[in-house]
Amino acid sequence: MGTSENDFFTQLSAAFQRFADALKLFVERLEKEMDGLNLFAEGLAKQMDELGPFRERLAKQMVGLKPFAEGLQKQMDELNLFAERLDEQMDGLEPFPERLAKQMDELVRYGRAFIEWALTGEAFKAVGWLPYHTTPFHYVKECGDDLVLLDKRLDDFYRTRWSEIRDDLELRLNDYLIDDEAKETYREALSAHAAGYYRCVCCVLFPEIERVIGLGRVRKKEIEKLTSTGTLADFVSGEPFAIDLFGYFVDHMYESVKGNRAKLAQMPVPNRHAALHGLIPYSTHKESMNMLIMTDYIFQTFPTMNGSET
Repeated sequence: MGTSENDFFTQLSAAFQRFADALKLFVERLEKEMDGLNLFAEGLAKQMDELGPFRERLAKQMVGLKPFAEGLQKQMDELNLFAERLDEQMDGLEPFPERLAKQMDELVRYGRAFIEWALTGEAFKAVGWLPYHTTPFHYVKECGDDLVLLDKRLDDFYRTRWSEIRDDLELRLNDYLIDDEAKETYREALSAHAAGYYRCVCCVLFPEIERVIGLGRVRKKEIEKLTSTGTLADFVSGEPFAIDLFGYFVDHMYESVKGNRAKLAQMPVPNRHAALHGLIPYSTHKESMNMLIMTDYIFQTFPTMNGSET
């Protein structure tokens, strides 16, 4: 065996020896760690034994705490439900500024219309025309004290804009709590007015008004009883001039003709008894137009005032 081979085996033997020494040292350290681990396990077992009574006491206490925990859970569930509802309400409040702005705009519009009507209403009464929401109220200011000119301009307006007014009146019928018979009767009255059959309008609409408001034979005392069931706001909502239409309905349309015939004959707003008994002929364009406007107001306001719908 050569020198090089001897050196190789010598180095290999030394490597095995170092490995054996390292393995021995590892085993000794492991045994020492195991001794410490066994000691820890013994101590832990002792502590667990000592914890036994504590666990029993804790278990008894937890039994007593169970109803409290259940009650607390119920309250938490209710709180969560309240929070969800609050979130929903808060979501509903998000467009509140927009709604408020819209209501303010509507209030301003109504306020301006009210002021406009307060300044023009007497002139309308003087010339005998009832207002409609599309009526040009600025005519009063433009005509000044010339009531003849105002009367002519309003007559021209209701004639030249008749097609638009008729379409609007028919469209409004869809929102009223009246039956199809009432709507069809009103449309026939519109057709009669369009054809110039002005006498027909009163004779067609007065009986239909009585059927719709459900009072049977209508006299002024029945109207007063009907209107006593609500507040003024129930009868004048919408346009500011509705308060005047309400006044005509209560104080004029069902007023007795006896002793008042001459006065009623000067009023271009038809009276029920005078029309149906042929005491006053309502044969003009103005009288027919006023009857259509009053019926529109009555159909809008009074169908359910007697406690039932038509």
